[in-house]
Amino acid sequence: MRRGWSWRKKQRPWLHRMMEVEKLLIVFMSVWRPWMWQLQRNVLLKFCLVLDLTSKCKQRKLEIFLVAGE
Repeated sequence: MRRGWSWRKKQRPWLHRMMEVEKLLIVFMSVWRPWMWQLQRNVLLKFCLVLDLTSKCKQRKLEIFLVAGE
């Protein structure tokens, strides 16, 4: 069996390299996807927080303006 494998490896070295690249790609994507999802989630949460704070600040300025105007 071992001799047959080495013979195949010698006959088609590109196949062995493709299998190694595929394994590396699978590992990379298994790490990359959750990390990207977390990053997108964090950016979205920060963006929503900034929007929420700006709307509250605008509302507070309007309230201060109305109180000061009276």
